[in-house]
Formats: sequence, structure tokens, C-alpha cells
Amino acid sequence: MSAYIHTRDGVTVFINGEQYHIDATEKIFEELTAALDNRADDKDLYEIINRRKNAVQQQLVLSDKLRYQDGCVYYKGEPLDNYGTERLIELFEEGYDVAPLVKFLERLANNPSQTVVNHLYKFLEHGRIPLTPEGKFLTYKAVRANYMDIHSGTFSNHIGASLRIERNKVDDNHNVTCSYGFHVCSFDYLPHFSHANGHVVICEVDPADVVAIPVDYNNTKMRVCAYRVVGEVEGYYEERRNILADAPVMGFGEYAIHGIYQDEGGESDVLQKFDRYKDAVSAAVELRDFGGDEYGNDWGGIVVKNHEGEVVFSA
Repeated sequence: MSAYIHTRDGVTVFINGEQYHIDATEKIFEELTAALDNRADDKDLYEIINRRKNAVQQQLVLSDKLRYQDGCVYYKGEPLDNYGTERLIELFEEGYDVAPLVKFLERLANNPSQTVVNHLYKFLEHGRIPLTPEGKFLTYKAVRANYMDIHSGTFSNHIGASLRIERNKVDDNHNVTCSYGFHVCSFDYLPHFSHANGHVVICEVDPADVVAIPVDYNNTKMRVCAYRVVGEVEGYYEERRNILADAPVMGFGEYAIHGIYQDEGGESDVLQKFDRYKDAVSAAVELRDFGGDEYGNDWGGIVVKNHEGEVVFSA
């Protein structure tokens, strides 16, 4: 059996002279530690450690443009290293169907702006903006009562309208906050621009058509050269509800941490909530190591549940 070091942060295993560190937040951590406790042989340990890598590579090879190899994502043979590719690997490890994100990254790779390529997916996560199965994304736009654009009043935004202008007619300087080009936004920007006598429509955008993400308003709006109007937010001015956040947003959900009482064995109320699985697991591991709370409750264990009440991690 291989030598290993088990700490509060994870476990490091030495197999045939190679060192492998598995963080305590990773999906295979519990399976690996159980195998070590049962004195599994090197072959079984190696299979557990490499299962995710092989699975990721198998899934991404379904794309004729994207490949995963040796911890890096390649687009047409060239390394593609940005926040979106980092999240691609994380999300796969967390059990998500990453097919929409694979298609998103393929489209994003056709965007000529390196700044947009590096930062667009973080913008989408920040705004809780969902991807479509085709790899595009949905966002908002405030328009006039007659569905014309607010700025010029010359572009119709009725449902079904597809709008496009030359990319060089859109200001690509993200340090310039208000400038020429089509604008779409996340939910948090709407109060700054919408008017009670107008409408809020839903736009589908190809990531290749994003030109700039201005730095004002905490990265909640963007300039694009094309979009398609696919719907309207009925009753926005009465309810102010973020209907796009009600759609599945990849990588986000409600993860709740519960303590299991040492003596009674019952389950506590929600101790903490997180959007991301990895953040919830990290906090659960810390609570487990602390062993209790400020009220004197002793935890016999800690569990993380998803929004459907299923236990997705236990410590």
C-alpha cells in the first residue's frame, strides 16, 4: 500500500514515486480516504485518482474543436486558458453536464477580443446569466414603450427581432462606460436604465458578438454587435423579479450546511448557505475540524445538501 499524508485540507498519496494531492473539497476525496483506510492497493488508488481526468477527456473529445489534455483545454490545438476553461473542469468534477459550456467556449474562441475571452464567463456568473443548449447566453435589455431602443429610438426590439451592426461600429474600450453600440445587461443594471412606461426584453447573445464589458456599475452591462430578442419580462415593473436567475445557472445553486448533533444524532437547522458547491464543502470541512459552534453544540458530523435536499457531501 502507498504512503500518504492526511491533513485537514486533503490527502497526499505517493504512488510509484509520483505525488498526488486531492483537496478535501473534491468529489473523490471521501472515496479515496475510504480506500486508504481499507488499505487498497496502488492500482485501485490510481484508478480513483485518475477517474475524473479520464472522464473529462472522454467527454470533451466529443467536441471536434475542444480537447482536454494534461490539465489544459485546447481549442484547435492551441491552449485556451481563461476563467471559463477553469470553471469547465471544476463544473465537470462537480457533476454538471458541461455540454452547453463546451459549446459556449467554442463560440467564445471566435471572439477577437482577448479581454472578452478572458472575462466574459466571470461576467455571466456574476450576473447569474444562463447559457442556452447551443452555447449562447440570455440577458436583459430595457426598451421604450414602442419597443424601440432607448438611446436612439431607431432599432426595433419586438420579440423575434435580430439586430446586427458592424463590429467596428461598437466601442471596444471597456474603460469607456457609456458609448456607441448595442447594449444588453444583467438584472442588477436594469434599475439604472429601465423606465416604467417601457418594456424589458430578453436577448440571446452569441459570445463571439460581445465587444466590451464596461467597468462601471460593477460589470453588469456590456456592448455587443448583435443579439436576438427572444422574449419579454411580463410584469417587470410590478414584481421586479429576475426570471433568468430562476433558470438553471451552471455552477450555482443553493447549498446548505447542516450539523449532525453528537449526542442526539439529529440534524441542525441550516448553519450556512452558499451558491457554489466548492465553497460550501470548504466551509463544511472547517466546521468539521472546529467540532462545534459558538452555542456549545457538538457536531458528530457535517453534511451539505443541494436545493433539492439531497446530501451531496458529508464530513
